[in-house]
Amino acid sequence: MYLRTYMSREPYLRVMERFLLVMCAVSLWCRVVYMLRYNMFMGRLWGVISKVLGTLIVYFCYYLVQIMIWSAVVQLSFPRMDEFHRYSEAMKNMVYASLGNFDFAIFEDSGYNQYWATTFFLVFMITNVGLFISLFMAIVVSLYSEFANRAMIYHMIDTLEVRPVAEADHEYSSLVSLPAPLNVLHLFLAPILLTRTDPEFWNTAILWFAYLPILVVTTALFFAYSVLISPLCLLKVFFHKMIMIFVYSKSHRVQRADKFMMWVMFAITGPFRIFINIFTDTWSYMRHCVHTDLKRTKLSFQDKSLTKENLRTTA
Repeated sequence: MYLRTYMSREPYLRVMERFLLVMCAVSLWCRVVYMLRYNMFMGRLWGVISKVLGTLIVYFCYYLVQIMIWSAVVQLSFPRMDEFHRYSEAMKNMVYASLGNFDFAIFEDSGYNQYWATTFFLVFMITNVGLFISLFMAIVVSLYSEFANRAMIYHMIDTLEVRPVAEADHEYSSLVSLPAPLNVLHLFLAPILLTRTDPEFWNTAILWFAYLPILVVTTALFFAYSVLISPLCLLKVFFHKMIMIFVYSKSHRVQRADKFMMWVMFAITGPFRIFINIFTDTWSYMRHCVHTDLKRTKLSFQDKSLTKENLRTTA
């Protein structure tokens, strides 16, 4: 308004005013497009486009370079034709040809070999089809690599969504509790579970049948580790008790003779005590593994309104 009121005599100021208004409108639309990333539906599209935007830019540059090269070649190959006489016209027609909009009839009365001209443009179109196919494959590979990097996160999110409903269910918890590759059992046992009148019994049986190999393997590993570590424990306690004979403690006053006898007793009974502890620990481990009276996981989802704090967290 200031320019229009006080400086209306200068024509270039009118142009600057229109340019300023256009820039303001463009900046506002850019802000609107940027804010769409926080929309529930447009945000997903924005995320996909942002992942493949670099690939699209690279392939668009490849497309422009090959169009420029083919335009120069076609201008040198068909200089007497009006469609390719100038470089700008040749480039325009090559762009149309790359999109499939080309008429081969223009070579009938052009004075050039029609078969040569047709072969030339067929090679050009096949090259563009290969470029578009490679672009499509690059987009698919880019999106798949992004998904592969977060596949475990997506799996955990899907599992958490069904866990409050299916966890510790007395009738159908085996449908979601079996880990791979044991979940292949569902191909044979799931129809039986879903059609029986006593699903609780079959659900428990399937869980025990699938869990038994895991229980056996983990218990065997635990027992083997306990056996392997027992000589080290025996040596550690043997020398520890021997050193404690010569250590004076104000809080625990014991005569050295008593300490010596305790060391002798451990030297005699220590291997048997450690051997018994191996079986005691293994039995306690198995009891813990077969414990079924577990508390249900309390999980809740809350849809929060769009606020400044949420926007900062999302950004």
